[in-house]
Amino acid sequence: MKLANMEFHTTLTKKLFTDETMQMILNRLKFIFLRYFLRINTPRRLIHFAVKSHGNQVVLLDGNAQFTMEDLNRNVNKLCNALLTLGIQKGDCIGVLMQNRKEFIEVRLASYKCGFVFCALIDDFTSEQIVETLNETNCRILIYDERLTLENLKQLVNFTNLKFFLPVDGQKGIRSYHNLIKNSNDSEPQTKITPDEISAIGFTSGTTGKSKGIVWTHKAWLYSFYHLLLNSNSSAGMIFLHAVPFSTVGSLAILPALASGARNILMRSFDAKDVAGVIDREKVTNLILPPAFLIELWDFYVNHKAMYDFKSLKNISVGSAILPGNKWKEMMSDFGPILQQSYGMAEVLAPIASLKISDPGAEKHKLTSVGKVINQVKIKLKEVDAAGQPFTERSRTGIIYLRSKTCGVEYLGQERLTQQHFQKGWFATTDIGRLDENGNLYIIERAANIFKHKGVSIIPREIEEIIHCFKGVKEALVTKMNDDLVAYVSARRNFQIDLNQLAEFCKNHISPEKVPTQYVLLDCLPHSTSGKILRKSLTVQEVNHKVHETNLLPY
Repeated sequence: MKLANMEFHTTLTKKLFTDETMQMILNRLKFIFLRYFLRINTPRRLIHFAVKSHGNQVVLLDGNAQFTMEDLNRNVNKLCNALLTLGIQKGDCIGVLMQNRKEFIEVRLASYKCGFVFCALIDDFTSEQIVETLNETNCRILIYDERLTLENLKQLVNFTNLKFFLPVDGQKGIRSYHNLIKNSNDSEPQTKITPDEISAIGFTSGTTGKSKGIVWTHKAWLYSFYHLLLNSNSSAGMIFLHAVPFSTVGSLAILPALASGARNILMRSFDAKDVAGVIDREKVTNLILPPAFLIELWDFYVNHKAMYDFKSLKNISVGSAILPGNKWKEMMSDFGPILQQSYGMAEVLAPIASLKISDPGAEKHKLTSVGKVINQVKIKLKEVDAAGQPFTERSRTGIIYLRSKTCGVEYLGQERLTQQHFQKGWFATTDIGRLDENGNLYIIERAANIFKHKGVSIIPREIEEIIHCFKGVKEALVTKMNDDLVAYVSARRNFQIDLNQLAEFCKNHISPEKVPTQYVLLDCLPHSTSGKILRKSLTVQEVNHKVHETNLLPY
């Protein structure tokens, strides 16, 4: 009788709660345990928890070397004490110029533990930008890898106030990172850290203008972890592959992945063939990629399916830009329902909204949205139409304002911009969005990307979504060049794009006043190292990889 009752309740539970719902319930219990029972209110305390929970687990693979959480923590403590001995104090800024590697993570965790202000310089920064940034942040030390040449180093010595230079790979006549920590004490540093103290200075991608520095607190990074925990299906045994630069959005996953005990595989840069090989060999379960990298990986995979096994993948999270809806449809047929689109930005750490399609055959209308705003974030829309003009009546379209514990504090040295965007707990984005009747958020376009063409307001993403429906298109970007409305496209592997056919397709699917007048086929669209399309490179600079173009007036 008891066995029959048990079977009945088990069956009933499975009917009432899906595996995904059960995981969400478990994640909620984990949050309560960590936040309220263990009182974890800073990243430093979360690191301590990770060491106690997963000390003997291998959490990091960097090349041929692997490290347990204990190994990592021991090196972090040595680095903390070595930097303190040099005279680096709580509140001092540490500049970091490195690709994805173990040492980057060690510096990041040391900053959490000792209250140093972590400042990662974006890979795309020019020498002039590096000098300017180091001076603006008043960095006392720069920790760097082999990309910084001796010539660059001389420039930094002459034009910055840096006191210490610490090469990771060793440099003639300069004490190296590993020599510094080799004989250092590995005892736990005793610096007191509070949630509202400054943790890091990060930088926007600068794809639409000059990169801006954002000041973050320890609380912002910790709550980014909590928000991910409450809105994801994280589970034991995860294997994360990190191929996006840690200097940008890639660093968002470091703390959550280590705290969960996941195995983290580091790659210096993104290459589709290399990534596919690692997924197959290491049985990777989790990826975080921008759309450009994901499209490149998918395009490579569908042409080499016989060579690579992707069945281990459980979740592919897409961030930093919006994945075109038609690409969602195509990818789900090859990857299955494992894609998750997250909305976030440098100023308000992800996730803000999240879209996950569990059933490949359902909810196709949502594929151009970023899903529902998570419960931990508040949103309001300053009402404008899609072209950025004020509405005369109430609408659910407008400039997006966000309120979140993951929000930055200010723009570094930009008082006017800070007052404009950071408003009494709310952050005013530059994105125009729309909420539908079910609460799904659609990012219409960044306001700066909308322009007038022959008296008509052009929303590039609206046209780009349609172009992505043309067979063989890999990426698309629409912009204005002189008096022309130009569509730049690149082709997928083993596809030939006839620009005249593309023009005819656009003529049949886009209103006449918004049809591009010129089409340019490129080998590839220009990207930043973090995978963002460099729109201004196509509007300001001459295109160097032009394959073919056609100038048409289809209306």
